[in-house]
Amino acid sequence: MTWSHSTYLKMIIKLKVEINMPNYPTQYIISPWMANKEHATQVIEGWNNRAIKWIPLLDDDVKLCKKELAELLKKGGGNC
Repeated sequence: MTWSHSTYLKMIIKLKVEINMPNYPTQYIISPWMANKEHATQVIEGWNNRAIKWIPLLDDDVKLCKKELAELLKKGGGNC
């Protein structure tokens, strides 16, 4: 699976969970091939010490993600 914002949205819509961004090193997800060693290390340590974790989405949040995904797909074919 190729990483893209639309792929992430599809995943969180399907699973109804998202990453808790306040504890993510950059406050936004960086694709793996763009991350440097320091960022990757911080992310792995965050998952290991449970500072970064999956949190459940409410139905309203899922609806917002579906709307955002639809707009992305309409604009650029989903490679955003």
